[in-house]
Amino acid sequence: MKLYCEVVVKDILPAVRSLITRELIEDFKMNQTDISKKLGVTQPAVSLYKKAMRGSKVKKLEGNREVMSIVRSLSREIATKTMSAEDVQMRFLEISHKIYDKKIVDFGYQNLNSRKEIPCNICFKS
Repeated sequence: MKLYCEVVVKDILPAVRSLITRELIEDFKMNQTDISKKLGVTQPAVSLYKKAMRGSKVKKLEGNREVMSIVRSLSREIATKTMSAEDVQMRFLEISHKIYDKKIVDFGYQNLNSRKEIPCNICFKS
């Protein structure tokens, strides 16, 4: 049985990062170094997101209008506002949890612990 946070970290979060990276490069003409600083990841990680070598579940997300609306909105905020890398990371987690909790995209996991069953002090600050 997979833990809720395993699914978020392995499948959802990288796909969201990949979509955001693509938006920042294509729509806001940002370079990989600037994106890495904004997202709080390394430049090589950004390169992998750009090449779709990370975030293998992108196809599941990019076909969903609600997800893409969220991605575009956050991309615009990242590109036009001063957000810390920590703020961006928290937004990624919020989006990832929304995608999973609202079953916006089905990742096909059975018998998955919910985040309510296993409280996490990092992702689920009050």
